[in-house]
Amino acid sequence: MSISDSIKRLSLPLLAAVLTAMAPAPSQAVMLDLRYASLATGEDRGPQDGVFDAFASPGAAGVANNGWTSLRTAMEFDLSALPANAVIHSATVHMAIGWVEGTRYLALHGYAGDGAVSLTDFSLNGLVGGWTLNPSSIPPTLQLLTFDASSFVRGLLSSGEAFAGFNLREDPPNKPNYLVLYFETRSPYYAPRLSVDYTVRPVPEPVPILLLAAGLMALALPRLRRRTSREAE
Repeated sequence: MSISDSIKRLSLPLLAAVLTAMAPAPSQAVMLDLRYASLATGEDRGPQDGVFDAFASPGAAGVANNGWTSLRTAMEFDLSALPANAVIHSATVHMAIGWVEGTRYLALHGYAGDGAVSLTDFSLNGLVGGWTLNPSSIPPTLQLLTFDASSFVRGLLSSGEAFAGFNLREDPPNKPNYLVLYFETRSPYYAPRLSVDYTVRPVPEPVPILLLAAGLMALALPRLRRRTSREAE
C-alpha cells in the first residue's frame, strides 16, 4: 500500500471525528420570567394633549381615560439575561387588574427602553396587543391579562436593544367609567412580568476542535510510520 493510500485511510476517521466535534449540541429549551426593572404611572391632565405632565403617586399603578384626563402605566424589562444566540419562541406580558365596574378596553404599546421610565415613554406608540375587560364579579377577583409580545421582543433583540418597554393605556376613552383601573404590583405572582420561551444552540469553539484534530493526527502518525516501514521492508 502506498503512503498516499495510507494517508487517505487514516484521514477519513480523522475527518469524521472533527465533523462530529463540530456538530452543534442539541438545543436547550429555557423559560425565563423577567420582573420589571422600572414601573411608573403618568398623568396627562385635561384637556388631553398627548403630553404627560407628571408622575402619579409612587407605587400606584393605574390606567384610566375618561376623555379629559388620562392615566397610563409604563414598565421596562431588562433583556440582558437573554443570550445573544437565543431563538425566541414566545414572549408574553402578564399582569392582573383589580376591580372593574364596567366594560373597558386596554391597549399595550411597546418601545425600546433604557431602564428607567420617563414621562415621554407614556406617549410612545407601537401597538403590541389589546384586551377587553369585563365587569368584575361579586365578590371581585383579579382579572389576569396576557399579551403576545413575541414579534416585538424578537425585533428588539435583533436590534441589540437592552430593555423592552411597554405602556398600558385605556383606548378608546370610556367616559361612563370614571374609576381608575389599578393592577397588582406587590405580589410576585401577579405583578407585571415578561415570560420568554427560547432555545439556545451552542456554537462550536474552533480552538478545541483544532486541538482535537492535532491530537488525532499525533496518534495517527506513528501508526503511519510503522506501516510505511513494514511495506518498505
